[in-house]
Amino acid sequence: MTIVSTSFNRLSGDRGMRRPQQQLYFLLNRLNNLFPLTNLDMGMDIRDFRCGEIEARLLQFPITTSPSRLLSDLFWMQLPWARIKQELGEIRILDTGCGSGDYGCKLVEWSGGAVCSYTGLDPFASENWATLEAEYPAFRFHKCRETDISQHFQAGANLLMTQSAIEHFDEDLGFFNQIAEYVHSCRKPVLQVHLFPISRLPQAVQSAWNQAVQPPDRVEDNQAVC
Repeated sequence: MTIVSTSFNRLSGDRGMRRPQQQLYFLLNRLNNLFPLTNLDMGMDIRDFRCGEIEARLLQFPITTSPSRLLSDLFWMQLPWARIKQELGEIRILDTGCGSGDYGCKLVEWSGGAVCSYTGLDPFASENWATLEAEYPAFRFHKCRETDISQHFQAGANLLMTQSAIEHFDEDLGFFNQIAEYVHSCRKPVLQVHLFPISRLPQAVQSAWNQAVQPPDRVEDNQAVC
């Protein structure tokens, strides 16, 4: 039997859960995450994400931005887009779990226009897709689950991404199996970037965030309390 998921349970808040299922989910999820580095590829180099000039960068985001999304956006902004383009050539993004597709616009901006094309996939269509396709001729969107992404590789995607999406995939290993087959067959450089929520923010980011969300006339008071 082919293993298609890293989770040993099929409970998901995406499909709705009653109280007993919620309690069981939190228990099983806790057990599932006790050994995050089990079966890790030994060739993988794990490093902390370091972001410079955090305070200045925070001012670019709405105050309602969640800490997790903030950290993700800071990461996208700081990617070495010029080096990525040098390695990949024309950057063609395939975004699985794209939602409304707004990240396509953000990545075009943050990359300095280095993104040549953007294809968004999501199991739920968004009314925003048609608007974005009209504004950006190189944007395409398709209604598609993570189990069927291989049919959209023919466009020559070389930057495969997910943003806050993998935690919603029922068959995450099946998703990566499709990517592995594609990478082995295309014989060209392919970059993957997959970002998902974390339980704790790095202390420097959390501290800067706390300062940014305080009204100016209250910052000094809060610092004194701390």
